[in-house]
Amino acid sequence: MQNARNFIRAYALAYPSLIDLGARTAINYGVSGVPETFFIDRQGVVRSVDRGGLTTARLSEGLRRIGINWP
Repeated sequence: MQNARNFIRAYALAYPSLIDLGARTAINYGVSGVPETFFIDRQGVVRSVDRGGLTTARLSEGLRRIGINWP
């Protein structure tokens, strides 16, 4: 878990990140592979799923879909 914390700090990630011990959340959301990024709005609704390595453009688009303008 320390590696994940270091990564979050190094890249100044401003969005919530989680470690899914036991894979319970992954099972509930239907994660099919790694890496996958789920963009979940404030109401808890999955608005977008990005499968594969996340690029800046794809991150920006996913965030836009949940109402966050970045960068």
